[in-house]
Amino acid sequence: MREIATRHGLSRHPLYDTHRAMMRRCYDPRHHAYARYGGRGITVDPSWHDVRGFVSWVEANLGPRPAGMTFDRKDNDGNYEPGGVRWATVFQQQANRSDRPPDWVPPAEPTNAEYQRRHYYKRTRGQLPPPRIS
Repeated sequence: MREIATRHGLSRHPLYDTHRAMMRRCYDPRHHAYARYGGRGITVDPSWHDVRGFVSWVEANLGPRPAGMTFDRKDNDGNYEPGGVRWATVFQQQANRSDRPPDWVPPAEPTNAEYQRRHYYKRTRGQLPPPRIS
């Protein structure tokens, strides 16, 4: 029975969940984000409907997912298609939203020191870190 259920053998591949979420957003009206994707006419290239085609294209053209990055369409109104996708940071994705005015400029990406300060602030439940002594 297991052989029938798994045709591609990629269900544990790192890109499998990315592919599944992309397909559901574009083609499943019950998905919570369908209105922002499939409901706006966003589609997936037919060669990517099969997870094998999607995984092989991404691995050959984009490479493995870099740490801290997610799969993103370059053009927010474009489709999921070869040449129209990238690995993007959270900041790149925030800039690539349909609810942004055309003249919106994204904030600069935080420096490592800013990340560390935010992490310390969260970890200590709102207490600021001690002042630095030079």
